[in-house]
Amino acid sequence: MATFIRVYSGDDGQSHVEEFEPEFKPFLDTEGAHGEATDLQSATGITIRRNPPGYFLDWHCAPRRQYTITIAGELELGTGDGTVLRCGPGTVLLAEDLTGQGHRSGGAFQSQSDGAGGFEALHQLRHGR
Repeated sequence: MATFIRVYSGDDGQSHVEEFEPEFKPFLDTEGAHGEATDLQSATGITIRRNPPGYFLDWHCAPRRQYTITIAGELELGTGDGTVLRCGPGTVLLAEDLTGQGHRSGGAFQSQSDGAGGFEALHQLRHGR
């Protein structure tokens, strides 16, 4: 199962993280696909990124409200309160910390099977709620 993590700006000017569970509802699509899904969310685009071994981005806020889905390797995310999360394949990260101190992020150690230590992520860029 996927893990859903949200990083957001708190009233204290710090970024914080929390796990969340999206609201899934039964669906039946026109071609017969069925199961459970969330409501459709509009997006401005999707990109797939690769970050090299040793990649690190010091304190920064999310550039926009966006989802990051780790598909290979491991992303490490740290907040000002000392929380450090490791997001492996299947982790869905909703970045909403648009103000304040922000967070730090980078590839976590040598987590890919080939030992390269970088990570790949699918980014869904979106605006609004």
